[in-house]
Amino acid sequence: MNIKWKSQLLLFMVAITTSVLSAYSGFEANNAMIENAKKRELNITATLIQNNINEQINKAAARASMVSSLPSIKQAFRAKDREAIASRLLPAMIVQRDQFGVREGQFILPPAISFLRIYALKDGHGEDLSGFRQMILVANRTGEPQRGMEIGRRGLSIRAVYPVKDDGGLIGSFEIGMSFSSVLTQTKANTGFDVGVFIDDKLMTEVATLNPRPDSERIIGGHQTIEVTDWAAIKPLLSPAIFAKSRDVSFDLLTVNGTAY
Repeated sequence: MNIKWKSQLLLFMVAITTSVLSAYSGFEANNAMIENAKKRELNITATLIQNNINEQINKAAARASMVSSLPSIKQAFRAKDREAIASRLLPAMIVQRDQFGVREGQFILPPAISFLRIYALKDGHGEDLSGFRQMILVANRTGEPQRGMEIGRRGLSIRAVYPVKDDGGLIGSFEIGMSFSSVLTQTKANTGFDVGVFIDDKLMTEVATLNPRPDSERIIGGHQTIEVTDWAAIKPLLSPAIFAKSRDVSFDLLTVNGTAY
């Protein structure tokens, strides 16, 4: 092979090698771009979920604050008149439940003694909740409102607990519990993603004694399904391994029946 052909062959091999490396580099860059886009979308969705939860916390706080400040309610609570409280609040609270996702309303005496459950008037009167209701304990001890999420006898709720006070001082507290349904429907509407809420099954079983036991298929990896937008869509994606590492925002690519999720 003469010098000319050797030179051309060398140039050809260099060109092929450069093209392969360039194509591979472009492929890797494209994959990295796609993966980063997925993670970015996941983080945006996580932020939206947190914002939606905060919105529900604020709505719970607004309702709890309003009820706890009503003079007629303070008077009836101070007199420990359960019937007067129920007759004044129940019609409005039924509207709140049926139209706005309010699932709990409860009056509590210090330190954490259930006085009246608006939606279950005959349940739990006089029960000591101090073993599992930290938000109530803190609100009644400090006289300061508390907001967050906690499991109660009727399950997991987005909650706000507000002290009820009159001229005689602290009477007790009133709490509003919101469901997660609004959080899930807003997330689905804004992102198109199906969403679910899951919580430790043992803890739910021990505390949420007024809730019926869910079907066994809705308990996965020691976690109980609370609410989902589409159970048929979400169920195939769930596994004990998913829940074992769900302590922070994480990213997983799963393939189910040939479709990537």
